[in-house]
Amino acid sequence: MSVEILGYAAICFSACASIPQLYQIIKTKTVRDLNPYFFVLDFFACLMYIIYGILIKNYIVMGSSIMPFVNSFIIIILWIYYRKQTIVE
Repeated sequence: MSVEILGYAAICFSACASIPQLYQIIKTKTVRDLNPYFFVLDFFACLMYIIYGILIKNYIVMGSSIMPFVNSFIIIILWIYYRKQTIVE
């Protein structure tokens, strides 16, 4: 049971890891200093962990990757949106 608690704690920490970056982008509406390659690689890594977790039926592995996957996806979309605004201005 204690091992599962560690797994669920990992889910919470990984879910919160990119929230400060996401908050900063929304607050400042700028992505000038953001490296999009990190978030693209993180997006695909999380996607692979989700698929891997499903295939081996390990829902802790799968669950710990869902929120970072969503966060990276949102950051990529915001990067595309705000990058285009910066170019136009």
